[in-house]
Amino acid sequence: EPCYGLAGNGEETDTRFGIQNPLQPASADANRKETTLYTHYQCDEVEGGQYTTGQIAWYHCGGYVIDIPFEKTCGEVQDLVNVLVKYPFIDSVQTRFVSVEFFTYSPAINSFTSVKLFVEFSPSGALLPQYQFRTFLLWTQSRSQGQTIFDFFFFVYILYYIYAFSRDWIVFKRTKGKIVAFLFDVWNALEFVNLIVFLVVFAVRWAWWDISKQSENNSFPYPPTYPKDLDFLLTLWSLQIYANAGNVTLVFLKILKFLRLNPRLGVLTLSIAERKSQLVGVLALFAWSVLAFALAGTSLFGTTMWEFHSIDTSYTTLLRMLVGDFGRLQDGDSGIYPAMRRENRVLAGAFFWGYVVLVFFILLNMTIAILAEGFAVVSAKYSAIPLSEELQQWIASMIRCFRPERIYATLALLKKGISITDCLQRTLYNIEEHNILLKGEDQDLQDSDVTLTRDTFKMYMSISEYKTLGAVYVNDLWYDIVRE
Repeated sequence: EPCYGLAGNGEETDTRFGIQNPLQPASADANRKETTLYTHYQCDEVEGGQYTTGQIAWYHCGGYVIDIPFEKTCGEVQDLVNVLVKYPFIDSVQTRFVSVEFFTYSPAINSFTSVKLFVEFSPSGALLPQYQFRTFLLWTQSRSQGQTIFDFFFFVYILYYIYAFSRDWIVFKRTKGKIVAFLFDVWNALEFVNLIVFLVVFAVRWAWWDISKQSENNSFPYPPTYPKDLDFLLTLWSLQIYANAGNVTLVFLKILKFLRLNPRLGVLTLSIAERKSQLVGVLALFAWSVLAFALAGTSLFGTTMWEFHSIDTSYTTLLRMLVGDFGRLQDGDSGIYPAMRRENRVLAGAFFWGYVVLVFFILLNMTIAILAEGFAVVSAKYSAIPLSEELQQWIASMIRCFRPERIYATLALLKKGISITDCLQRTLYNIEEHNILLKGEDQDLQDSDVTLTRDTFKMYMSISEYKTLGAVYVNDLWYDIVRE
């Protein structure tokens, strides 16, 4: 009997076996790989193909590959199937992964679909059938011109966004004298990550454009051979989708930054900021406790329950249990908890109730209590303005924004390369530095705030900026500060 290595050690059999491939003509050269039915290929020898992620492991694009060209007749393909059945390629001991891959095309929406039907063989002998359907597009000159024009203008906007972010960073360095500390602010860090992801998306998109234009599959009819470039185009398209999904989340999270200006709308971020230190501690204990139970669950139930077969799967299962996805005894064999009881009735109860009491009843409710306490502090700190009065103030503020003198002041600042934000940041920095100096000279002011009036507010602006903004604009600005 042959001796095989341990499962999962990365070793692969690469010997050729089987009879003559019926789809390939007989060749006098016995060294040609195509002539043997079952021939092993390294990943760099395969035309096309990408890695596949299964439930057990990650599989590269090589292995024993049988290519069925599109121009073959049904009779020729049936002959190949008959040979595969007669000379089976599945070994109950050595085989770990079998996959059938092909592409479909939909002319109505000009899209391709990658289809992967595969089966994983676990070391214990279990068969895990799975599938992947992923739809993607190719860039074509006839159908993608409008999208390309939109992408161009959006890229110009991103460049302006980078310029504005860099300008704010430079102003921060000039006023604070620090560089890296700018990214310590959560909102600045979100914007920085958002910009990086946008740039990565455009880099991937340009590669997708270039390869799509060079592809042989960008116009119908398509060549009869396996479309080797479609696998890579699918990867580029998927990267764009995944990165843009993250960008959408980041953009909507950044909206919370501007909601902070209104206590009614920014109550969430204000409550979190009020109790952020306590929240970080409790959430760290929460994550650590779930990890501890995930390790215990993998040890107790990992050999018989798929939900606990690995640490990451156990972690996901425990988080699902927090939202009630654990089954009931009345449901019979279905559900996570009944399966745990079948494995060990005593330990299942101790594990389940220990997790529920510690993580759900204590830590999760502590998190809610901390947020509720922060909400109470924020509600007491910011007096609630009636909604009707708040709407009137907002309409009045909008009317002031469109006054000719305000528009002129904004354009004058932009002409000098200065924004309203830059001007306000420098003014606030001057106020902070002045307060520090006053408190350092007068001990009576250590525990008190320095009073700021409209006249003293003007003094903290530079003469050139005050002249550019004008008295009306500065008065409106002071009114907005007082109202907030």
